[in-house]
Amino acid sequence: MPIVIAELKKRKKNLKLTTEKLAYLADLPVSTVSKVMTGETKNPSFVTVEKIASALEREETHRRMEDYLVSYRKYVKDYDGKVPDLSNPETPKGIRSNINEFKELGEDRTIELIDGKIISTDDRFFPQHQMTVQDLGYQIEDYIQKNKLKCENIYGGINVRLDEDDYTLAAPDIVVVFDENKLTEDCIEGAPEFVAEIVSPCSRYIDYNTKMHKYMMAGVKEYWVVDYEKEKVSVFIEGEPMTTHLYGFDEQIPVYVFDNKLVIKINTQNIHKYD
Repeated sequence: MPIVIAELKKRKKNLKLTTEKLAYLADLPVSTVSKVMTGETKNPSFVTVEKIASALEREETHRRMEDYLVSYRKYVKDYDGKVPDLSNPETPKGIRSNINEFKELGEDRTIELIDGKIISTDDRFFPQHQMTVQDLGYQIEDYIQKNKLKCENIYGGINVRLDEDDYTLAAPDIVVVFDENKLTEDCIEGAPEFVAEIVSPCSRYIDYNTKMHKYMMAGVKEYWVVDYEKEKVSVFIEGEPMTTHLYGFDEQIPVYVFDNKLVIKINTQNIHKYD
């Protein structure tokens, strides 16, 4: 373990991260991270170390992507003489990426583009995550088919161009679209009515914060954050920006966009199958 902690300290130093920033990225108390990094905690738990390591890995990925985009723009400038104005003071180093640049990174389902910033979600696919996506997707699809509703339920990942501009391309776990005109050959243009994200260890902050604000600002009517670690579902509804409707996995959860006529219960048997 000391060797592992020493490596984490080295990576933290290379990234020039403060303890407060690392704790924020790892979704841990600052005191916990501080004690691990200073050696005060002699035998930190595996979960704590894994969260810190995952946070560092995500930040390293972000930095590599930023470096790539800087090189890409330089190439364009040197050889084509055309570089779009992508300045944005709210993004790291003023970098704001567009969809064309994003696609240069390839078809990697673990990265998304939100307001010009490339975000890295989880590079590992946990069984609980996939089974939860399938279970929720099936319950929604079954309701749609039985009631012969004119809407599309897509789960497992699809590109969503939320603002219909060149700076956001998300890939939610589950979406429901009522307007078929939003479906194009390669993505959904505009905000779906319903979006659900299944929280994984490396996507917790992104799902609860970055994506929540983006989805609701873009016009999504209902957004679910399904957290199988906490066995909670957080539901955000249009017009209620300060309200989180919180449900346990043992509860029946109504779906707002279907006038609460569809009620979903999380299959906890699948969730704990791989514990």
